[in-house]
Amino acid sequence: MNVLFEEYVGRVCQDVFEPRGLDVDLQEAGSLHLAEEATTSRRAFLLKPDILLRKGRSPRVVADTKWKRLAPRKADLGVSGEDVYQVLAYAHRYATASAVLIYPHHAAVGRPGLQRDFVIQGGGAPSVVVRVAAVDLARLEGVPGILAEAICAD
Repeated sequence: MNVLFEEYVGRVCQDVFEPRGLDVDLQEAGSLHLAEEATTSRRAFLLKPDILLRKGRSPRVVADTKWKRLAPRKADLGVSGEDVYQVLAYAHRYATASAVLIYPHHAAVGRPGLQRDFVIQGGGAPSVVVRVAAVDLARLEGVPGILAEAICAD
């Protein structure tokens, strides 16, 4: 289901953002490596965000889909640290200030859409806003609007 969810959200992002003049790269396109091995300069740790929005050659937003349940009663919505670290690595390497984690909606979440913004500040590094959104797969007509709201790439 994760692959299907990723593909669906990516295609909807293309439909929403390409008419606005943004390029939408899905997982295989434009992959970079996070690091180079110190002595050999070989590239290491391939990064493949599910969705990368660009204006020309300039990355704007990285997004990743997660086929997991949010836990709305938790302060962090039950978002795993690993998922946040992953999109932070993407944001760092692609030099974006915005990263989005996209989950399927379920009734306990309440309303679909943007759930929360987390601001990650680092000593001397630019801050990154990690947005968490939930898309309602039972109401597909609302998914484009939710993605447009959650992924502010202009």
